Amino acid sequence: SFPTRRSSDLLKFGGLAERYHDNMVNPTFSLGIHTFSDLRSFLENRPQRFIGLTPQGQFDRYWRFTLFGFYLQDDVQVSRNLTLNLGLRYEFSTMPKDIYGRDSAMPNYLTDTAPISGQLYQNPTYKNLSPRFGFAWNPFGNGRTSLRGGYGWYFNTNNQQNLIVTVTNPPATPRVIIAAGSTFPVPPFERGAGNSIRPIQWNIKNPNVHIWNVNLQQQLPYDVVLTLGYAGSRGVHLWRSGDVNLAQPQTLADGTLFFPAGAPRINRNFSTIELKSSDGNSWYNAFLFELRKRFSQGLAFQSSYTFSRNIDTTQASTFFSDATNGTTSAMPEFPGFSYNKGLADYHAKHNWVVNFTYELPFARNSSGAARHFLAGWQLAGIGNLRSGSPLTTFIQQNRSRSLWNPSLGPGIGPDRP
Repeated sequence: SFPTRRSSDLLKFGGLAERYHDNMVNPTFSLGIHTFSDLRSFLENRPQRFIGLTPQGQFDRYWRFTLFGFYLQDDVQVSRNLTLNLGLRYEFSTMPKDIYGRDSAMPNYLTDTAPISGQLYQNPTYKNLSPRFGFAWNPFGNGRTSLRGGYGWYFNTNNQQNLIVTVTNPPATPRVIIAAGSTFPVPPFERGAGNSIRPIQWNIKNPNVHIWNVNLQQQLPYDVVLTLGYAGSRGVHLWRSGDVNLAQPQTLADGTLFFPAGAPRINRNFSTIELKSSDGNSWYNAFLFELRKRFSQGLAFQSSYTFSRNIDTTQASTFFSDATNGTTSAMPEFPGFSYNKGLADYHAKHNWVVNFTYELPFARNSSGAARHFLAGWQLAGIGNLRSGSPLTTFIQQNRSRSLWNPSLGPGIGPDRP
């Protein structure tokens, strides 16, 4: 970073380059998952289903890629009471590639008969141009009132965490499913159908978010500062998962979608095609209220209240380790239906935080032996009160007959009521 100061502003510019060696092992299905219908079938060793890797499956990858970044920022003192912050950032990365060439893709996932060995997807990072803007205004020039605001456009710098799902993709690492007649602990692999795949959308977009805020601060008597503000964000092209290889529904006379019994999947060459796509969205709006007392006469406190609404279409995450409820897959969507849009699983309508620090009166001076021994004693406390999280209910059987069957966390079913 190289700052340079002119008469009325401060100009900063800089860059970065980071080389990544992403050595990943995904043993999720390496030992297989046996599912039993009930306790009796478990005791009699009659698995209902097996899903896992064959003994020849390679569940490690060694990706290499490089991240580059450049930025320019100018802090402009427009007048004695107004300061502007102007910035621009550009970051992009090269494509992650396995050094042993085991990556594969499905550019046309609903018609391809087999995956294509090569890069995982088209690089979406070359358009990551991120502007920033901020201001601070002292409208009355007395230092007691301040109006501040800002906007920024932020892009994901790289998406390597999401690559873990591609480790169990054919042809290097087929994940087989044995629907019936399996055995425990060693299933009959020769009967397994290794036609499930978890590709990344070929023309994937890079996740990005618009963030903005504005707030008014007012100095009150007794060293108290009042802040009233608004904050918002809009997430676009967020990554999410889902089985896109469904049965083809019929549209009834009343507009209802209906899956006939025994209807095949759209791409009959595969079972589950668990696509990582970039069609997720999020919306956040919040009102902020804060009272803060600066430390004086032995007392400091802060009370912050946020009234917000957080909506998304991604169930808040793209992988199990990111979710607060294990929900990572968006339910099937069709034209005219937007039932994946709802409160985010981490939404909290009300959030109130209070904290204080109080220096005990008898310990403020150290002018005697006893006082010196007690000097520095303080009483402190923190309180937090927030709304509960939303709840999503699921049905454990695929009653709709959509055949939707992606990777699901505990307690999640293939249909919603």
